[in-house]
Amino acid sequence: MSSELPPESLQGVFEYLQDIKDLFSCLFVNRFWCKSVAPILWRNTLTIIDSKFSENVMTTLKACLPESSKSLLQWNSISCPKAQATFDYASFLQQLPFDNLVEFTCRLPVIDGSLIHYTPNVLQESERRHLLILQEILKMLFERSSNLYELTVFTSVTAPKAIREKFYNRLIDILGHEISKNNQNCTLLNIRSFNVGRRTLQKHKIQLLAALTSLCSSIEKVEFSASSIEDETIFGQLLMNQNRLKKFEFSLLHQSAPLSLIALGRFAETLSRLSLCYIDFEKLPPSAIKTIGLCIQLKELCLLDCSNLAISKLIKLSTSFQKLRIFEFKNRYIMNMIHNLICPTEFIKNILKYSASTLHTLQLDWGTRYFPEIHVLLDLIIENGGENLQNLQLSEISKDEAFAILRICTNLRKVNFTIYQELDDEFLYKLAQNIPRNLGSLFISLSYQNHWIFSNVAFKSYIDSCPKSLKHINLHRCPHISQEIKTFALLKKQIELDD
Repeated sequence: MSSELPPESLQGVFEYLQDIKDLFSCLFVNRFWCKSVAPILWRNTLTIIDSKFSENVMTTLKACLPESSKSLLQWNSISCPKAQATFDYASFLQQLPFDNLVEFTCRLPVIDGSLIHYTPNVLQESERRHLLILQEILKMLFERSSNLYELTVFTSVTAPKAIREKFYNRLIDILGHEISKNNQNCTLLNIRSFNVGRRTLQKHKIQLLAALTSLCSSIEKVEFSASSIEDETIFGQLLMNQNRLKKFEFSLLHQSAPLSLIALGRFAETLSRLSLCYIDFEKLPPSAIKTIGLCIQLKELCLLDCSNLAISKLIKLSTSFQKLRIFEFKNRYIMNMIHNLICPTEFIKNILKYSASTLHTLQLDWGTRYFPEIHVLLDLIIENGGENLQNLQLSEISKDEAFAILRICTNLRKVNFTIYQELDDEFLYKLAQNIPRNLGSLFISLSYQNHWIFSNVAFKSYIDSCPKSLKHINLHRCPHISQEIKTFALLKKQIELDD
């Protein structure tokens, strides 16, 4: 029956399978299923961290290598599968997390296992062979992975620094080779998403940015951490070379006049997501702040550990964002706000006011109760955005504030509250009375040094009164949740209960 379905229909069914084990099992039903599920299984296969799985992946990729690469590896005493791979698995890959590929390569056994006592010469030979494997696989991916759209580099520190340097140097060399031969079929030309982590060595970051500036012009999503004026300037040049940037996530680990933010002016009509981290807005030039204000089509705005959001020019800018669907403000380092002595109340008030009709996800994590303006923001949530909100995360609120918000925000699907008071049986009874009818996930944690003090009877009563929509409850660090209660919640209401 399954073989009578057209491939497009069968592949559409497989798209709904989330568990990789289920997809893997489908490979062995018949060849028709195997042909349909293989592209789905392999598109993100390099993102899965598992020692046994990664070795199988690398063995398969070696089987996909062209004969010239296999000959080179075999001439260097590196084994390769004799049989050709069933499919061109390399062409299915959509994501290339370079650090994972390095880790997978380093796990491959390339030296005779009988050499128990590894001498420096043996270790050096092992490293050389791993470099050769990585080199040939990268060349293949850059030639044949036509579906590749995401490149993630320098976000992991699992390998020793000296070894990482050699692997990263090899990547830069291969990119330089692709640029020099002007290969119009290089798959990096199709890259749509690019992420460079903050752990990058400075020289590698600059070389990588320079190479991608020459190769890529269609990047739509960028995540980048600037640690110096030099790499931030080159990153600005990369942005200027793009045609249609949609999502921009930027961390500034130094203070300068950021060309990157000024370059956003080119994408004011297309930018839908803006995430800024460690930005001191008071030190930004007026041109950079003005450029941010031009991005009136934003759907998502995230400000993480930024300071001086209360300055007047930024408060005026906040009225520009009237189409936001997601707003996230987090100040995980409390000293950021204490140092500036001002909670960005006016800025957040404007966001809540002018985006009230479109905002469905709100996350406010101000890290402290020491600012009297906070209760004003909670009132505004109730007044302006209550009925439209579906996902809500708030920190350092009281029990009464939590109940008031739950009563007003009747369409909430997901809630994450951090409460600074002790929670007892009375809290559970009131919580049951105020749970929104469509709520699917509830996460409640306590501030530092507060405690859960409730009985099993009260908790079972609360579970009984939960709406059918609620499928996941997480009471963070709650010592009272026994296996008996977890089983009761699962059997009685099909609720998954975590602590």
